[in-house]
Amino acid sequence: MGSEESAVEDRAQDEGTREFVAGADTARRLADGYVRYVNTRPVAIAILAALAVVGVVLAVTVFGSWIGAVLLVGCEAVGAWIGVIVQRGRFTRQVRSVAAEGLRMRLDARPDGLWLQTALSEGHVQYGAFGSLVVSGDAVLLKTSNGSSYTVLPAELFPPETLARVRQRISDAAAS
Repeated sequence: MGSEESAVEDRAQDEGTREFVAGADTARRLADGYVRYVNTRPVAIAILAALAVVGVVLAVTVFGSWIGAVLLVGCEAVGAWIGVIVQRGRFTRQVRSVAAEGLRMRLDARPDGLWLQTALSEGHVQYGAFGSLVVSGDAVLLKTSNGSSYTVLPAELFPPETLARVRQRISDAAAS
């Protein structure tokens, strides 16, 4: 171990950094949490419900029967399920680059932000950059303050007291 690597280890120990070593199923578990959260949000459910209603109305008016409506809704359900499977597979492949088996992640919840080290990078992000924190399955999702993306991390990096502290700090940063 070189002196630079040793300094990182010492700093991690001094600051209470949590470390996680990815297992064979880490990428899948993180993808499951992300996909579950994104697809069960009220907006996503409302969009699917609206599409189903429109499909039923169109089927009844075009086919003139409820059988056509049931078939169309069944096709919509199968299409939605396939979409979820494709989304999960794509996200799993993306996450595997930083959460492949054996790769380490480190996180330190500092007073002004999160310090994170992954296989691809190391950096510090202030709490104001996040709009919210959600736990979904084995994943912790940190939603950006502009709401356009998420940082997805293993729940193992967030013991309960850290999770509560980070949530509060994100809330405080949003309020100021």
